[in-house]
Amino acid sequence: MSDLHALADLCGSYFQEDRALDGEDPWGVVDKFVRDKPLLAEWLPGQIYEVLSDQPTEEQLRHLVRDDLGCDYLPAAHGWKYQGWLSAIADRVQQLLADRKARARNDYARVSEFFGYFHEDWVDDYPGPWDVVDDFVEDQPELAAELPKEVDRLLAENPSEAQLKQLFWELRCCYYIEADGWTYRGWLSAVADRVKQATAA
Repeated sequence: MSDLHALADLCGSYFQEDRALDGEDPWGVVDKFVRDKPLLAEWLPGQIYEVLSDQPTEEQLRHLVRDDLGCDYLPAAHGWKYQGWLSAIADRVQQLLADRKARARNDYARVSEFFGYFHEDWVDDYPGPWDVVDDFVEDQPELAAELPKEVDRLLAENPSEAQLKQLFWELRCCYYIEADGWTYRGWLSAVADRVKQATAA
């Protein structure tokens, strides 16, 4: 079985004794995990499905969740067996992540459209990232004209690098800017400047 880092973090950090025993809604704990660590949460459903694919017994799941991963919450307190509880967590996390991505696409529609040019195979289609930016401007001049303003709003609403990194993931941008020495804020600002100059010309 591969590393269960996301499941271990949820169980050991979020379902620890002070949360498990103070009456907090267990689904609220799952929701908080997704809000706090959406990039890590992306791994959680797959790790749960991997655990359940081995068809463990309830006793084996109890040992894994409580003893190995340090979970202090007892699913039986709310009428759950471990298998059903873990499956329900996986379903909930997938829905929460899908909702986050949909909100991001709605809130930043122009940036989302622009990021679509940085698809998984963009490096096969373009010599470099600035060629992608220029192609977007040429293909969609009306959208491009509005992009800098939306980038400014996005940066104002997401001041931290961690927030911007999450947005890149939520909007499915496949350009790993850190490999080229950029910060997320710095690259987006440079994109806005380049697009602004291009559309003004």
